Amino acid sequence: MKKINLLDTVALINQIPRSRLTLVDDDCEDIKSLPPGQVGTIVEVYKRAEGCERVR
Repeated sequence: MKKINLLDTVALINQIPRSRLTLVDDDCEDIKSLPPGQVGTIVEVYKRAEGCERVR
């Protein structure tokens, strides 16, 4: 598996349920999941031991 780096372009191969998402924009409240094929850019990479960052 290739290492993921900042600013890499990625595409989902599996659906990501809303319960795994942290949505910060009120316009996103209707999102039920991210579908396979959704394309995005890596903006932060965390080590597993560091946990995650929440934006409020």
